[in-house]
Amino acid sequence: MTALCGGGASGPKPDVGNNIIYNSAGLAAALEFSGYGALATLAVILGTLLYDATTLCGTDPPAAPAFTAAELEALFTITPSTDFENGLAKLRDLVSNVLWYTLCQCTSTTTPAQPAPVALPPTVFIGAGGNANCAEYESGEHSQSGSVSHIISIIPPTETVMIFTADYVNNSILLPAGATSITLTGTLDSNTYTGAGNPASMFYQFNNGAALVGGGGGVSFEGAPKTKQLTVAVPPGATRVTITFLKAFSNVYEVDGHATLDISCGGPNTAAPGGCCPPDPSVVQLLQQVQTLVTLIQRQHVPQAYINGSTHVGVTGAGEIAVSQLLGVKLTPGAIPSHFGAAAGDPDELWLDSWITWGNADGWTPREWLRHSPQISLPSNAHLYTKLGHSFAPGISVDVQELEPEP
Repeated sequence: MTALCGGGASGPKPDVGNNIIYNSAGLAAALEFSGYGALATLAVILGTLLYDATTLCGTDPPAAPAFTAAELEALFTITPSTDFENGLAKLRDLVSNVLWYTLCQCTSTTTPAQPAPVALPPTVFIGAGGNANCAEYESGEHSQSGSVSHIISIIPPTETVMIFTADYVNNSILLPAGATSITLTGTLDSNTYTGAGNPASMFYQFNNGAALVGGGGGVSFEGAPKTKQLTVAVPPGATRVTITFLKAFSNVYEVDGHATLDISCGGPNTAAPGGCCPPDPSVVQLLQQVQTLVTLIQRQHVPQAYINGSTHVGVTGAGEIAVSQLLGVKLTPGAIPSHFGAAAGDPDELWLDSWITWGNADGWTPREWLRHSPQISLPSNAHLYTKLGHSFAPGISVDVQELEPEP
């Protein structure tokens, strides 16, 4: 019974298997397509997750969490702390929430649409306070004079009066990949004018489609000489930025100024070399978890050679063999009584009325008939199975050799 379904039942969607395995790439795609693309790179921290669809879909999904800036900072920088643990728990809840709407449905009523993504903190949280400077642009001295509104590009420089938005895009700078924030430092060197209004240095951010993203921002000057600075986060989708110098009023005026644009990317500044220190136990634990996840992913997606392991000699009848982390088994029947059938070929096909099946605490795979001598069974995701079931007909004796991953 789920509150989401109005107190009615819920379950997996048609064709959703009982056990679903998501690696980090799959989790990243799920976040991306659900409106949480800014968090997609954090999927690597979660590694590979196994979901029981019946359990997941039989209850309400966790609520989509609201992250704090400190939690996101700890996650993106992998900084062991309470914020990291809290953020990691919220990230797991978020993934479960997203996957519920992907894998599950209400069975007694219409399934509600997935809610809009929860807004992330409006701040630069990737390496905040220690971002590496990845680009800098500095204008020369720029001067304006006239008696009408006048807007020019100051980085890159042009004295052409610009019209929004086409001229703004044409006179823009491509942001470096990974840019997270931009800092505008504007300076008014001198000004001569009468009437209301102050000169200003402004910036606007665009995407590749020339659409304005995230609005504009800037600094205005009440008099000269004056220097002001403003830092803002690069909004999602922004790829270009325009820096302008403007003055807008009807009186005769003359304005001189310049500006500097600093662009920060996600990496922290390089710290000065320090002395030797013992390893942080929490960091060691995290590295061990990463190594375990890499090994698990490798076993699932990278072809591996196998080596011969233990052999269970002369297995007969029906029963189970406990197994762990195998790639498969090799089955070699002993002497076959004459009353069993065979079809000549390469290899011969045997009719032994005998089979095996792989399983774990959640259930069993479809049975595999024993048709050849010897016969190799290499099921996908064999490492998930903890037991090998067998049913060998009377008179059939089989040597079962475990096939282990090559170290």
